[in-house]
Amino acid sequence: WAPSPPLRGRAGCAGRAGGDSDEEEHGSLQQYLAGVLSQGGSNALPYAEDVKWGVRQQLVDLNAEFPSLSVGVSNFTHNDGRVARLLRCEGTAPIYFQGRKYNIPLTIWLLEGYPRSPPRVFLTPTKDMIIKASHKMVDASGFVNTPYLQQWSFPVSNLRDLTHTLCIHFGQDPPLFAKPPNWKNDQAANAQAQANANANANANVGAGGSGFQAYNPMVGGAQNRPQAASSNEQRIDHGGAGTGGTSGSGVNQGGSNANNSGKNNSGNAKDATPPLEVFRSTAVDALLKRVVASFGEVQRRVNEQMDESLAEQAVLEERSKVLGDLASQLARERDKLDDSVHQYGSKSLELEMWLEKNRDTDKDIDLDNVFVPSDGFTRQALDAMAKDMAIDDAMYSLEQALLGDALEPEAYLKQVRTLARKQFYHRALCSKIASSQQQLSDVANKTQQQEQVEGGHPAVRKAGSWLRL
Repeated sequence: WAPSPPLRGRAGCAGRAGGDSDEEEHGSLQQYLAGVLSQGGSNALPYAEDVKWGVRQQLVDLNAEFPSLSVGVSNFTHNDGRVARLLRCEGTAPIYFQGRKYNIPLTIWLLEGYPRSPPRVFLTPTKDMIIKASHKMVDASGFVNTPYLQQWSFPVSNLRDLTHTLCIHFGQDPPLFAKPPNWKNDQAANAQAQANANANANANVGAGGSGFQAYNPMVGGAQNRPQAASSNEQRIDHGGAGTGGTSGSGVNQGGSNANNSGKNNSGNAKDATPPLEVFRSTAVDALLKRVVASFGEVQRRVNEQMDESLAEQAVLEERSKVLGDLASQLARERDKLDDSVHQYGSKSLELEMWLEKNRDTDKDIDLDNVFVPSDGFTRQALDAMAKDMAIDDAMYSLEQALLGDALEPEAYLKQVRTLARKQFYHRALCSKIASSQQQLSDVANKTQQQEQVEGGHPAVRKAGSWLRL
């Protein structure tokens, strides 16, 4: 199991040219997922409609972060024999063990309850790999059970973070290693081979041989690069590195110069930081940066939501103020209406009381003598106005008679001409009486003003009395 560069496969894009851009690949993957998730009938995938967009987005994010994981649809057989057509991500995930990069083959199945329930993860070793016995997160069948899967929480948990945690856990304790040449699926033989491998490795290290020290591409720098060695230098198979560098056939001694080269390498290792510690510190720093970035994004979203909530609160407060003003205005108008109702009620009572008292007094009243003029001009004006209105009534009656064919047109015109002449005289008389009353009113006002002036000054009063004498 040797280190290899990450795969560049995409779901449904195996035949694409290697020069296609990532944007085109993402677009094709999104189209593929949109078509698969929108299918109906017997080809419909068993996911809830309200989470299909979220499932699609998680798969796109996972493929963007880990291009070696391809997305597709396959049949999944449950433990009870049921077969379901589900989405799955299949490929390899990169890990770093003792400074070297390896690819772990795995498959992630999205079960019917996803994303409210966690996915199902399996390791899919090739024919040249075997699963490490008694691994704390992987059983003999390849089923993976990590703390992230045990603590799966919707909608916070997602496939991208799950794959990152798998890479970190498997980098600390690889679950796969290369199959020895004479490996048999027997526990006793496997245990004996493991014991012999440990004994040989301990003997070599005790004799002055150096441990596994490889270049860590995540750190870089000259201090982590392996020292140059001759062809007879002690070598460790990369497949054995998957189990901590202690595979049964992974350690070979190349001759009598192995101890001398091991001494030189061990002397250089004393001055440099152990690569495992460097990798751990680098992994911790990378994880810390990712966590800080995640919390920063969460804080940014929370701040945006708070700003939106504060803006909505300000709008609601402004609207509440406007509604309060309208309510106060309506209350004032209601009070005014109540006061008007009370006033009209009291006036109505007064009118009813007055009518009750004077109900029998109108029987003996002469309507012609109800209005008593104050002087001759007023009496003459009332007579002229009465005659003018009487002529109007007469003309109206003549018009109705003409319309009803009760009067000939010649007789109608003759009567109207006579009445119009009389009405003109009465109206002219009313106009002259009004002008005469206006002149009398002006004279009375001047006289009153003169009396007020004479009554306000003693000298004027004395002169006035002398003039009267």
